[in-house]
This record gives sequence, structure tokens and C-alpha cells, in this order.
Amino acid sequence: MPTLDEKADKEMRRQWHMLQLPSGAESRAIVGRVISRLQAALKKQGRLSVDRVVPCGSWGRGTNIPGSDLDLVAFLNPSSALVPPRDNLTILGIMRAAFSDDVGCRFERVPRRGDHALIFYVDGVPVDLVLARNCVGRAAAREESSTAELQAEGAMRMLLEDVDRCDMPLYMSSFSETANAFVKAQPGWVNELIRIVKHRVFDSDVTVTTSAGLTLRMRDKRDRKRAGITSYLIETLALWAALRLVPPPAARSSGSVAAVLRAVLGRVCSPSSLKARLPPPLWPPVWQRLHERDAAFRARVTEVSAQRPFVSDVACPLNNLCAGRGGRAVTAEGWDLLRAGLEAALSRSAAVAAAAGSARTRGPSRSAADASTYSSWHASSFNVEALRQALPECH
Repeated sequence: MPTLDEKADKEMRRQWHMLQLPSGAESRAIVGRVISRLQAALKKQGRLSVDRVVPCGSWGRGTNIPGSDLDLVAFLNPSSALVPPRDNLTILGIMRAAFSDDVGCRFERVPRRGDHALIFYVDGVPVDLVLARNCVGRAAAREESSTAELQAEGAMRMLLEDVDRCDMPLYMSSFSETANAFVKAQPGWVNELIRIVKHRVFDSDVTVTTSAGLTLRMRDKRDRKRAGITSYLIETLALWAALRLVPPPAARSSGSVAAVLRAVLGRVCSPSSLKARLPPPLWPPVWQRLHERDAAFRARVTEVSAQRPFVSDVACPLNNLCAGRGGRAVTAEGWDLLRAGLEAALSRSAAVAAAAGSARTRGPSRSAADASTYSSWHASSFNVEALRQALPECH
């Protein structure tokens, strides 16, 4: 007989599959069409040398959900007189001018100082075009290395040697291809689990009020940004929990969404002690090799890992996702909002488990035994202290 967790997971997956999401082929077609338009526009200007434009963010990793913007990263060659992030404002202005003749492009505002992306619409598709340096030439070339690995190694050399550490978050777009490759290399059930967890948390109808009296809503992307909660942070926590905290699924089965939600909730309830980091053997190969041979890299990893709270970026072990892009930390209200979203998602999973159980009975209500089992399961889902004690320490 299936457990209540299994009933909840089955129903949550059924609801997820009912969403009208583009197929893999349709997603690739959308991305390809937008990139082609942007590349054609960029060729018309002569001040920037763009090596490539690739999808990043959730579309690049294959973890997009309804409402996800299409994030793209433009890699500028070192030969360009203008380089990110130093010249971001000028570069974004040039790019905006290059797209101005395209009637399908619509801009909401002109770039401002401090912007790291050009935000606009292409044929109604919301696009965030992020800037990065092309660092392939800085890496030690090996025949077996992919462009993503050469880019990652070259960008890491830049960070360790040339860039002031306080500027490091502005360079994280340089590692987008590593994130894409790593997440796509995971089993299919991991990808689906990440998307369901993120969707159910972000779709939670929960709010928190700041000390200034401002109401933050989980469903509002701008409110999440104010609180320091990013899509990538939720994805990374779900991935970490799936690979490290939750028992692996049996062959040909899927990991438990409910178990991952409980595991993440158990950890984020104490941000001051949160450490979410995959061990080096689970890192992308480029970082495994660098960790073995580069003492400066190992020392910096150790230094960053001592921070609390700490959620390690799988694409760059030197990046703490709790610091956020540009050094913005998850706020106290942000942690409250994240906890509320996880609790709401768990409550909804408990409800769908109960509904699944009711559907198998002849009457409209569950038996007393069923109700007792459901109540115990629901209560255990929110016993945060018990969850924390039951979860293993992961380093």
C-alpha cells in the first residue's frame, strides 16, 4: 500500500504535468529564435566583440517553470575595449541601441548605473541579457575539455588572480555554462523534482511584513528580489537536499518532493547554522580537478565555506548564494518568507495526499484510521526540531 508521501508525490506530479509548459523541443526553438534575433542585431554595431550568446538561468538549466524569464548571457571577447563588469552601463547602452531597430524588441526603461543585465521583450518573451567575459583563452587548453570547462577554468583564474573579491558576485554569469551542464547531467527525476519544488514554493500564497510595514508576497517576483530570494537559491537547495539529505529513489522511480520540502525546511529554519554544500566528489569535473591541484583554490573554498548561512553555487564553489547577486544578502524577512513558502507547499502536499486517500474510499470522508494516519503525517511534516535532528550533517 502506498505511503502518504507517495500519494502526495504522485498527485503533485500529476498536477505538474497538467501545466501548459513548452516541450523540450519547443523550448529550444524559442531560445534559438530569440538568440538568432539578438546575434543579428549585435552584428550591426562595431564597438563590441561578442563571442557567443547562450541561454542561462532556469531556461539554460532546463528548470524553468511558468513565469520564468528567458535569461541569456553574452560573452564578450577580451579584444573588446569595453569589458564587464567595469563598463556594464556603456555596454548595455550600446546593446540597447543595436536592438532599437527591431520592431519586435520592447524596452521598459533605459539601462541605469548598477545594472548587470538588459531587460526587454522579444516578440512578447521576457528576456534578461546578462554580460560576461569570454575567458576561454585564459584556461590551460586540453583536448578533452569543453568550451564550458575552459570558460569556467579561465574565469576562476581571473577571480583568483585579478579581481577584487568584493566584486566577485558580478562575475558569476561567467560560470553559467557550468551550471547548465551540471544540472542537465543529473538524472531526469532530479530535474523534475527541482521544478516541482520551485513551482510549489513560488506559487504559495504567503506574505510577511517587514519592520518598515512593507508586505512581501512570495508570488511577487519583485518582492522575492527585495528579500534576496532567487530562483537559483531555491533550485540549489532542492538539488542539495535531493542528492545529500533524502534517501535515493529505487531504480526507475522518482525522488520524493515532500521529503525534499521537509529537508529544506528543516535547515532554513536556522539560517545562522545553514550549510548547504555538495562534497567535492559531486562537483562538476572542472572543479574536482582544480581542487586537487590548486592550493589557492582550496584555501579560498575553505574560507568561503566557513560563512553562515552558506549555500554553495554548484557552478562556482567560491560563490555563496545567500549573499546574492551583487552582494545582496537574503534578508531576515526573506528567510521568514522562504520558511512560510516551504510550510505552505508542505501543507498543500499533505492536502493532496489526503484527497488522494479520499478518492479511493466509497464515502466522502476518510475512515477514522485514515484520518489519524494523515494527522500524524501532517504533524511530523512541521515538527521542525525533529526534522533538524533527523537530518545528517553534510559537509
